[in-house]
Amino acid sequence: MFNEQKRFASQWKAFGAKLEGLYEPGKKGANEMKEVQSLLDEWGQKADASFWRGLNLAFQERHLDVKPFSSGSEFETNLLDFIKGEINDAGSGKKEESFKAYQTFHDSLWVPQLKPAWIPLLIDSGKISDSDRQELEAQIANWGSAVSPSRMWLYVLVIVVAIAIGYFLFRKKKTPPRPEAPKP
Repeated sequence: MFNEQKRFASQWKAFGAKLEGLYEPGKKGANEMKEVQSLLDEWGQKADASFWRGLNLAFQERHLDVKPFSSGSEFETNLLDFIKGEINDAGSGKKEESFKAYQTFHDSLWVPQLKPAWIPLLIDSGKISDSDRQELEAQIANWGSAVSPSRMWLYVLVIVVAIAIGYFLFRKKKTPPRPEAPKP
């Protein structure tokens, strides 16, 4: 709906200016042109509000505590604040809760919806820039690093297994003692 409104508004801008030139100011046709422009502006505001309502709802449905936003700058600021808060929580002993929030955000919102659909739409419509997208991606990666479980145990396990395998493969087999020849 948002894209359709933008496309129609763009076409009206070119076409409406030509039509307006045909009417004398203050006449019925000129007033109707203003009415069409007013309706088009209202449609744009409603489409924009619907766009932001839908994007806010995506966060609310997943119980992600991102402050509501109604513009590109608010979206970026509020999402970055949310991510930074989760990173701080992970560092202050709430790592498990932040990890669950990260999984919910990353696996059910960022990968399937935001990154492939919403973010390109935000960039194409000029609501955020590509550098804003890059900043969001960098902070999401930082969040993932902050809450990822430690893999030190995995490295220790690999080393122990490698040592055990090496021991069994390269140990010298003791040759059994030769029986002594019987004495006559």
